[in-house]
Amino acid sequence: MSRNLKSAQALTVVVAALMAVASAAGLLMPGLYREPLAAETVLRAYDLVNLVIAAPALLFASIFERRGGHRAQLAWAGTLAYVVYAYAFYVFGTAFNDAFLLHVAVFSSSLYALVLTLANTNVAGIAASFQPRTPVRTVSILLLLLALPIGAFWVFSSLRLTLTGQLPADTLLVQSLDSVHLSYVLDLALLVPAYVLAAVLLWRRAAWGYTAAAVLLISGLVHQLST
Repeated sequence: MSRNLKSAQALTVVVAALMAVASAAGLLMPGLYREPLAAETVLRAYDLVNLVIAAPALLFASIFERRGGHRAQLAWAGTLAYVVYAYAFYVFGTAFNDAFLLHVAVFSSSLYALVLTLANTNVAGIAASFQPRTPVRTVSILLLLLALPIGAFWVFSSLRLTLTGQLPADTLLVQSLDSVHLSYVLDLALLVPAYVLAAVLLWRRAAWGYTAAAVLLISGLVHQLST
């Protein structure tokens, strides 16, 4: 195992431990989050998924990855991608609270662990492990179906705001305006382009397409558990 992957695994242990502490604080400390009740409920749902699913999944995937399994490495990277996305909301989309430094540490550590993991992923080996009859074009279409409606709706709402001044009041039922703005930024700048790029690469059967598609789908699956 390379030194970079060992560093990524060490960071993963840190991420899982800090995430467990931060999530327990969010679930057990009344008044930790200074958001409206609906937004606070969403954050606590994230905390529950992080504590029960994401943190253990990170540890188990990083452990099994040591045996050289491609599936474990994809699960590891996918869960890290979920943590980066989820904790961006804690860090940038919430008011200051007593767990702020924990949230920053989780976000930063998971981001660097993800970069190290992807940079040292055997994408050619992962691509070769899939059967020729793998329905790559079906998965590509699925990725586009996940990306395009989100992108189209966010662009429509943004243009409506520009032309009429009407805020996205429908999503304000569960999120503050700052959090809604952050959702638009993350999805339009990162998530939607990533889905589209992965779909194109996978359609062409490029090596990176298999890895990108798996990581994004795993990340999205974990995210759906918290929503």
